[in-house]
Amino acid sequence: MISMMSGSAMSLINSIRATFSDQRANRGVTKSHSRGARLDTAAIQRIANSGATSVEILDKLFSEYADRTAFGYCEPGTSAYTNITYAAVWNRVKALAAAWQQAGMVSRGNFVGISGFSSLDWATADLACTYSGAVTVPLPTNIMAEDVCEIIKDAECAALVISLQEVPALARVLAACTSIRTIIVMGSGSSAAARVEAFELLAANKPPGCFITTFEALLASGDSSAAEMVVPGKNGWSQDPIMTVLYTSGSSGRPKGAVYREHILYGTMMDILTGQPSNPCITLGFMPLNHLLGRVGLFKALLTGGQTYFLRSPSMSSFFKDLQEVRPTEIVLPPRVCTLLYENFVEELETITQANGSADAAKLRKELILRFRTEKLGGRIVSASTGGAPNSPDVTAWLNEVLGFPITNNYGSTEGGLMTLDGKIVPSKVLAYKLVDVPELGYTAADQPHPRGELRIKTRNMISEYHKDPKATAELFDEEGYLKTGDAMEQTADGTLVWIDRVKNILKLSQGEYVCVSQLEVTYTASSQAIRQLFIYGNSLRDYLLAVVVPTQELAQKVSPAELRAKVRVDIDRAAVQKALQGCEIPRDFIIEMEPFSKDNHLLTDSGKPATGRLKKKYGPALEALYAEQEARAQEQLRIARQEMAGSGSAQERVMQALAAAFGASAASGNDADSMGGRNWAQLGGDSMAAVQFARRVSNACGVNLPASFVLDKSHTVDSIIARVKELVSGGEPEGPTFQSVHSGDTKMIRASDLRLDRFLSEADMAGAAAAAPASQLPAEPEVVLLTGANGFLGRFLLLQLLERVADKANGRVIAVVRGSSDENAAQRLRTAYESVDADLMDTFDALSSGRLTVYAGDLAKPQFGLEDAVWAQLSSEVDTILHNGALVNHAFTYEQLFEPNVLGSVEVMRLALNQRKKALGFLSTVGVVAGLDHPEAVLESEDGPSLCSEHPGDGGYAVGYGCSKWAVEVLLKELHEAHGIPVTMFRCGMILSHSRFVGQINPTDFFTRLLCSIVYTGMAPKTFYAEPRGNQEHFDGLPVDFVSKIITTTALAERSGISTYHVVNPHWDDKVSLDAIVNWVESSGYKLQRFEDYGEWFRKFKVSLENLERPLQANSSLPIIHQWEKPLSQTPDLKFDAAQLRKKAQELTKKDIPSLDEAFVRQNLRHLAALKLISPPETPL
Repeated sequence: MISMMSGSAMSLINSIRATFSDQRANRGVTKSHSRGARLDTAAIQRIANSGATSVEILDKLFSEYADRTAFGYCEPGTSAYTNITYAAVWNRVKALAAAWQQAGMVSRGNFVGISGFSSLDWATADLACTYSGAVTVPLPTNIMAEDVCEIIKDAECAALVISLQEVPALARVLAACTSIRTIIVMGSGSSAAARVEAFELLAANKPPGCFITTFEALLASGDSSAAEMVVPGKNGWSQDPIMTVLYTSGSSGRPKGAVYREHILYGTMMDILTGQPSNPCITLGFMPLNHLLGRVGLFKALLTGGQTYFLRSPSMSSFFKDLQEVRPTEIVLPPRVCTLLYENFVEELETITQANGSADAAKLRKELILRFRTEKLGGRIVSASTGGAPNSPDVTAWLNEVLGFPITNNYGSTEGGLMTLDGKIVPSKVLAYKLVDVPELGYTAADQPHPRGELRIKTRNMISEYHKDPKATAELFDEEGYLKTGDAMEQTADGTLVWIDRVKNILKLSQGEYVCVSQLEVTYTASSQAIRQLFIYGNSLRDYLLAVVVPTQELAQKVSPAELRAKVRVDIDRAAVQKALQGCEIPRDFIIEMEPFSKDNHLLTDSGKPATGRLKKKYGPALEALYAEQEARAQEQLRIARQEMAGSGSAQERVMQALAAAFGASAASGNDADSMGGRNWAQLGGDSMAAVQFARRVSNACGVNLPASFVLDKSHTVDSIIARVKELVSGGEPEGPTFQSVHSGDTKMIRASDLRLDRFLSEADMAGAAAAAPASQLPAEPEVVLLTGANGFLGRFLLLQLLERVADKANGRVIAVVRGSSDENAAQRLRTAYESVDADLMDTFDALSSGRLTVYAGDLAKPQFGLEDAVWAQLSSEVDTILHNGALVNHAFTYEQLFEPNVLGSVEVMRLALNQRKKALGFLSTVGVVAGLDHPEAVLESEDGPSLCSEHPGDGGYAVGYGCSKWAVEVLLKELHEAHGIPVTMFRCGMILSHSRFVGQINPTDFFTRLLCSIVYTGMAPKTFYAEPRGNQEHFDGLPVDFVSKIITTTALAERSGISTYHVVNPHWDDKVSLDAIVNWVESSGYKLQRFEDYGEWFRKFKVSLENLERPLQANSSLPIIHQWEKPLSQTPDLKFDAAQLRKKAQELTKKDIPSLDEAFVRQNLRHLAALKLISPPETPL
């Protein structure tokens, strides 16, 4: 059983201790050397041909490379790498997918946040999302917790997979992330103390109703053979679903979610497979997997049968050791890592040169170059690239020398993917590009000697949207559909694109971090009594900022220049702390300028904004000189620090010397040093790589082991670090029923005998039911009706019918329970459902609802719908009839996944029906209750749930789980009637079609609407949809929504006793209204069609034609469910549902028979689609 915890912290911790009894499955996991990577071009070709979706490619590659080593990882507290095969990894993936599918934790289409450093568990969770149709949301670990919280809320993550290391940072904001239903903790190898501390934090801060479990517990409980692989385009799933959302600050401070759909992921994989790889891909997995470079690197290794070895330490402190041991064949080196490697080289070269004398300097340098290549870098790198920001020329030249070949400079973006290699457009990726004038920065196509402008581009794998951010999406593209990169480029005579600037006030520093300088300028100026104006400066060759500060005139006149500088420094640091700014957002040094920026000196625009171009022109040279001075000073301080560290000196002196080497002399001397003690590493402007370097220097100088993680901890200031160095030198479970408690965890066959009311209702509920006023006391005609599911396609018309029925009652009212953040929000959501191209629909709703409709914000799956006690009591006493239409309709979900919304939600409706006064209850079921059953004969209306079967499959095919959830409610409703006398009316609905009158009221995603659109789009149809003619049995089952809503409400409100089941279907089995007849009516409506004798030929051409449509049209077409039309319909007639009782009721209550479909109705459907602009109208008006 999966270990899911809630309740007291103590019981939670005990559960965690039990869970972490080292349950890791050892199959495919070894401590031996890896099974060598080799390039198998035949296997690569087989993988490329294995399927048309990304998950099919993954399934194939893990099979092809089953016995090879896929990943290497190191458990905390151990030093040796553990290797795991492709087969074992895929088994983990399927076990995890099965576990969360079976428990209803993660369902198809759910968003899953993953927070943590690159690791085996991280990769497993990512792959499991793809396998089960969930959306991966990689969470950045280098931004504020509040920003991560906003990402989780924006994505509405249903689950959070989090490493133990990230728990302290995120725990305090998780309570606000109310969409999270499950928290899954990675990190089984960590210490018991660390685990207990993390789980205590989670228990105290988790969102309401959230379960906490562990990665290992899920792997142990999941049956990999039971996992359902969700394939785009199959079983009702979208052809192009969202697969990943990568959040990036990009060109603004607010995180934006770049939406990666299936076609992008699939295209990226195929690019790798067809890119003719020539070497085995062995990589060091140190790049964050929330970054595009990290994810592409991981997939490249997997697709080519290679190996990825994850760093031993998330702090990067083991980077150099791991690099030497792993000996990668391919590596991506961000500029910050390149600079760090170069600094290490310079440092070692200076040390050995001093030790051996300068006479052999050239020889020593050559020997060190070779040692770096063969030892430091592993000696077998055949491919290396850099990207994210440019390297300095010195660093690039050195890298080329060390590697023995030129390092490739990649340019791209999260939104557009790879665009250039070494400044040259990549033809296989880029469809078109252009340079657009940026007059405010002085860049135009007419510039000499080369044109300059913002690069705008179209790529094969660029995104089409930011998640739930239409404004940002609109700003991302120009009117011609080109993606705005935000980068100003110069194009040389040979076509090379050279980066020169950012178009907006956004800088990308050398470590890849974006900083919004305009926002920072406002922040610092508004927070300071010393700063009047501020110009922040940086470039992509450096990892820190500089600034020009104009002080307030009053202060400048009162204090000395040194005191003025100190005051500015203090104000900058104070603002950084107050606003929780990142280290890279804090200017390391600045120039004092006494003359204010103004329009007169052209440093402000006519609108009073900073004239960025002119500010750069005036101060750029001085600031670049300051950069050079900072770097020269740092090198000198490094030399001095090494000498002094080698001699005597206190721990504090050595730490300060190392800080001087890291940040320059001014950072650890004079007035700046006075405020340094209370600042943490980030506030100093340091990043993780600099922390590794600093910790190594301090450790070497003091003979201790100072972890880089200690330096990076935001709670540790410089004083804390000094104190630490000195010390080292001196020697629960959810309440109420659950699927497991009701069905004992059996997910395959659901027994009717398990579905008893006493397993759902408490003794208090039963006692209250016994004391409630009997149904015999109900008014002859309903007065107060409660409706669930009012804002759905059928629900909105049920509501109109109910409002019309109670209109003539003095106290007639309809109460709707709708999801929403408040009653007002719920009412607005409901009203929005009536927005239409036909204004008459909204007018009808407004007229009928005025004074008769009450809307409550509620959730059916919560006790009392989540309503306050007083509201629940009022509903219990006033409502006399309930029409229960609310349900989660998902034909791909299992019964277990639908148990909470559909079964528990219905039980809560039954609780209301029993409370204070017994109420009549109408229930919207489905003809799908027979899905998965062996029922060859016509289904009778006298066959209620228990009569249909004693057990029902909970899964096993399209809509089986959904049908089972409705069958389960029917079983419970029969007991509700027999044991408590509740009048029950059940309606098993078939296909519900468009409205006969209100234009535009059609369900755009049902298979019938998709088919109509597709036939019009392609102009193609088979001569017949059937394998063989059916004669009089040719029939298409479907009813207009206006008839369905009317017959249901009329019947439900008339039934005041007993229990009845009605089949709301089209019973005219011999009307010869088949799909073939419907296509004929489409053609007679003015749409020209080509008819195909051969069904197979039609399907092939139909599919290709749909695939060539523009993506918005594809979304409306049959392409997402194309498999449904792969073969002609069976010659066996559809299962019939007897509707004799419904026909009798229709004649009795409406004086009309159930309508049959005809040509006029099909033409009306085409008018609906044309009005919604889903299709074009025919030449001849409909």
